Amino acid sequence: MSGGDVREKERLKVLFMTAWYPNKRNLVEGTFVREHVKAASLRDNVAVVHLAGSAATGPKGLHQIEPIADADLSKEGPIFRVTYRQPRVPRTAYLLYLWSAVAAYRQVVHSGFRPDIIHAETYSAGAAAILIGTIFRRPVVVSEHSTAFPDRRLNRLELLKARITFRRARAVMPVSLFLQRAIEALGLHGSYRLVPNAVDIDMFHPGAIRPSDSGPRRLLFVGLLGPRKGFPVLADALSRLPDRFDWTLNVIGDGPNRVEYEGLARGVGTGDQITFRGIKSKREVADFMRESDALIVASRTETQGCAILEAMATGLPVVAPAVGGIPEILGGTSGVLVKPGDPIDLAHGVTKVLDGDAEMRPIETVKSTRNRFSLDAVGAVLAGIYREYARLPPAGWVSRN
Repeated sequence: MSGGDVREKERLKVLFMTAWYPNKRNLVEGTFVREHVKAASLRDNVAVVHLAGSAATGPKGLHQIEPIADADLSKEGPIFRVTYRQPRVPRTAYLLYLWSAVAAYRQVVHSGFRPDIIHAETYSAGAAAILIGTIFRRPVVVSEHSTAFPDRRLNRLELLKARITFRRARAVMPVSLFLQRAIEALGLHGSYRLVPNAVDIDMFHPGAIRPSDSGPRRLLFVGLLGPRKGFPVLADALSRLPDRFDWTLNVIGDGPNRVEYEGLARGVGTGDQITFRGIKSKREVADFMRESDALIVASRTETQGCAILEAMATGLPVVAPAVGGIPEILGGTSGVLVKPGDPIDLAHGVTKVLDGDAEMRPIETVKSTRNRFSLDAVGAVLAGIYREYARLPPAGWVSRN
């Protein structure tokens, strides 16, 4: 793995506290958080507390703290999943949530990992991190990914949590300028520092041979099968592709609208050109990208777009709407931007890619993605921020390569 090799005495101890993290119940939940953890682990020691919320069954006491096995982070600090029991007293659930977070922090310290800084992922975990940071005198920084801000889905209580978290955090790190502006538009102030999502380029890289022009053109969709990802627009666009194209679409993901979308897909093309593959591991997604001709995105909004970054890292052409943070990472020679919610323009964009009319420069795209979004690149940004707010001198890390 590419990355910096830091002398042990110069490595900080960073505790990630997050509301989302991959687990046995949901293998893809918060995979972008795990990539941040992996990026940070290149230069610092990391531990993770996954604040998974309430559980109807499981905790014998008020809360339960269980270890999580993660082969890629086995040499790092502890990883705990924390749940709490639904309280019998109304309106005390959040207090129990905070109590379980404090208990988890104590467990981390008891294991021998005493954090120098706390990195919260999203404001919801950030509120608990701010409380812990205040009690135990630890600086807190917060990453933000949530579409709840641009979609304005936060109620008064959630806005209050975000306001307190962002105001008290040493740094607030949205993944895109679009997201930062959406947060600021709600009157939420903080010390903002852009830190993007990260891509594991050891996993997402070009294949030795791109797909051949013979046979059906292989299209790919990766995402949650819910309203926000715009699958009906994508299906409509595919039905408008010129008859000269023989194509197939692999759909990677699952979600609440899967059955509905499977029915919709049967009316597109010959009725069997779209295959729903379900949830796949990151490594399997990377294989699909190397075997495809284009990634198609039809989202209503994206704070950045992890699947887009992963496709760019493999050199796969991307057709996506110009919404949210997508135009900040895609366009020009890296992909085709189309009008949001417009199946006609989406079909036109896909046609340009399949006809070879789009000016794609995959080698340049791969290089640029590595330079900006690799674990090593994002890890370097995080390491600098940690040292700035942990009040330690910059570490003299040395690249392994």
